[in-house]
Amino acid sequence: MLGWSAQARLAPDDPQLVVRPESALFDTAVDVRVKTKTPDVPVTLEASGDIDGTTYRSWASFLTDASGAVDLARVAPLRGTYSGVDPMGLFWSMVTIKSHGYVPASLDPIHIRLTVYTKAGSRSVVVTRSRIGPGVTRIALHGESIVGTLFRPKKGIARGVVIVLGGSEGGVDENRAAIIASHGFETLALAYFGADGLPSELANIPLEYVQRAIAWVHERPETRNLPIILEGDSKGAELALLVAAREPLVRGVVAFAPSSSVFEGFSTKQGVQRASWTISGTPLAYADNPIPPQVKAEIKADRAAKRAVSFRAQYMALATPPKPESTIAVQKIAGPLLLVAGADDQLWPSDVFAERIIATRKANALKFRDELLIFPQAGHEIDVPYMPTGDLAVFNEGSFRLALGGTASGYARADASMWPKALAFLDRISTGALEVQSSGQAATAGRFRYL
Repeated sequence: MLGWSAQARLAPDDPQLVVRPESALFDTAVDVRVKTKTPDVPVTLEASGDIDGTTYRSWASFLTDASGAVDLARVAPLRGTYSGVDPMGLFWSMVTIKSHGYVPASLDPIHIRLTVYTKAGSRSVVVTRSRIGPGVTRIALHGESIVGTLFRPKKGIARGVVIVLGGSEGGVDENRAAIIASHGFETLALAYFGADGLPSELANIPLEYVQRAIAWVHERPETRNLPIILEGDSKGAELALLVAAREPLVRGVVAFAPSSSVFEGFSTKQGVQRASWTISGTPLAYADNPIPPQVKAEIKADRAAKRAVSFRAQYMALATPPKPESTIAVQKIAGPLLLVAGADDQLWPSDVFAERIIATRKANALKFRDELLIFPQAGHEIDVPYMPTGDLAVFNEGSFRLALGGTASGYARADASMWPKALAFLDRISTGALEVQSSGQAATAGRFRYL
């Protein structure tokens, strides 16, 4: 059983810094408390650490209470990198101090040094934030018909299988797959472009490739009888919904920043339009309504002025009104959906698209209990909680800055609220609780949450 950090070596007048637990998965909240001998004295807490080639730092100042203590779960800082009562504020509010150049994301543990400063002195505790749980096995696939990484939970006992599909960055999204596996699910981080042996661009990707991965999972003796869930992010969410509408083995979908329509692929060839996906070698139709001249002009002006460019209005125009040939047939998905979106998504209007998906499902009187989570101050990058969120609103594409939307605190609240609901959704599918029961009858549902 984890207890409070032992600080017996400290002199009685030194500040005491206690953290519980000192080592845990990075999606685990920790308790941080300071103990001194004096009430109403200033105390400053600092967090610092390196994450994937970038040095981060946060801080917050407090006054001790009548007993000489500070409990981050009970008191808001007077000043600092975050405001309001938030026990994990020091973690998500860390800001970039120095970038050491591009370093690929890894599964190495993150070490965060927490330091308390008072007039009496200072003390530090190093907190270890693991990105993969103890006993989880990582298996890089070699010689298979698919490209990716398999994660097996502790002792190989899984409650379900989650196939993780990343977004337009390509490659293998091992981080999301590893943390899901750490909660008892077998996961397959599946690459579908941007990896050895796969297309270099997100264009003309066969849906049959993902179906082949589903068949591969279903044929393995270890996972043959487990429910299969697709989890996708952005373009990966578009892909997950498309495949789930065609594949009866899929029992549910978790879609971050989803789309209700199919959109064009990405090509490095200037002026070349290419479909994102194909079926039986035939490109899928994509949303291509006219883009108003004003929208084009605003994008051009923002790029010229080196402002962050939002494509929200462009994607809205492309898919409004929705055309049947480019609309994802979400009514054909034989399982529940969890849709997660930010109302300030500036890449594309995933909140509007998510509502369209739910509306279609309700119009078809489906029996599955869908869930919709929309967060007002979050953008395109809602993710696992307690990681730094200060740099998520804008992404530097090199030639221009891409607006993603959201605020640091908005993302932090969205992440912390969303993640336990996502894990509960996976648990619900693993136990077979897929339908809504209403007076003994199945009913379509969309549980709307605006948080």
